[in-house]
Amino acid sequence: MTDYPTNEAISGHDWEYKILRSAGIGFHKPERLREALAAEALAGWELVEKFDGNRIRLKRPTSRRQLDGKLEFDPYRTSAGSNGTLALVIVVALLCGLLAMGLALTVARSVAQPNPPMPPMLVPARPVMPTIPQPVPARPAEPAPAEPGPSAMRPPSLDFPVSR
Repeated sequence: MTDYPTNEAISGHDWEYKILRSAGIGFHKPERLREALAAEALAGWELVEKFDGNRIRLKRPTSRRQLDGKLEFDPYRTSAGSNGTLALVIVVALLCGLLAMGLALTVARSVAQPNPPMPPMLVPARPVMPTIPQPVPARPAEPAPAEPGPSAMRPPSLDFPVSR
């Protein structure tokens, strides 16, 4: 951590500090660092130190707070560059596009060939022995109904004895 010189406290300025993080390519490239410092300079921020390729410490006099309302950005922001939301939206859009294209190709193929051809029948390599059917046991024959005799042929009025 940086030791702050005591002459800053003596200079009559009250300072405020912030750490700016880079989302994305970072501050490794000098032109990216210059762009971030130029944007922050509009709010009065000055570079104190560069921690690594993704973080820098800035300071500004507290008297610059009075001009914050005229700025088009938040002077207390802590990240510079894209925050990854745009990249996420692009990835999701690409995946949806690929899914839609795959679905369209599947539908186009099914319309072009409504009934796909049947696969050829497979012929066994060696002949299959036919199975011999087992005999079914025969049921005993049912007796035939008895034929009506001569008494069954008579009219009912003749079945009773006649008195003389």
